[in-house]
Amino acid sequence: MSIPNFARAYKYVIQKLEEGLSPTLFYHNIHHTKNQVLRDTEVLAETEGVSAEEMVLLRTGALYHDLGFIKQYWDNEPLGVSIAEETLPTFGYTVGQIEIVRGLILATRIPQSPKNSLEQILCDADMYNLGGEETFWMAGDCLLRELLSHYKVIPMEFHPPYSIQEWWERQCRFLETHSYFTSAAQILREEGKQRNLKSMRQLLHMFYQKNRQLSE
Repeated sequence: MSIPNFARAYKYVIQKLEEGLSPTLFYHNIHHTKNQVLRDTEVLAETEGVSAEEMVLLRTGALYHDLGFIKQYWDNEPLGVSIAEETLPTFGYTVGQIEIVRGLILATRIPQSPKNSLEQILCDADMYNLGGEETFWMAGDCLLRELLSHYKVIPMEFHPPYSIQEWWERQCRFLETHSYFTSAAQILREEGKQRNLKSMRQLLHMFYQKNRQLSE
């Protein structure tokens, strides 16, 4: 096993994120990478029982998965891959290891498309907050603010909604169709996700009732 220098890669990426991310990235900011996805990847990977080398590669994928945002907002994953392919050799990563990291980054594109167990772990970590209590609602608010700030570069079919009700309807549909891939995420987060879905349906029901009353 070739042991890459993750510490150097971490220092490089964190500096790039600190210097290059737009202040209007209210959701896909450094906190999302550093304190959420990287941390949640480690939790899921430990629960799933990955090897030491796999853990390093998963942590690397989590670190680089949103680095493309320093160059452009939409379809940023291929740019993150390009940066990874350019820089990871200098940190001791082999060609084979970089190819695995490449797959990890691309798997997080929406709709997620993991092709193996490692990619499933990173995809679940990227959506881990769907099963959180406070984190789910805070993340949703931050994502909406971000989309509204970047709507000019977003394809029309993904444009942000015109009302908070429409946003919640969209979020509700996403929760209804989303599935965690790993057993670990299903155990740790599915129940919370279902609670959030129930709460969102209740909020939408209140909206519908209020709208009916106003129209009468």
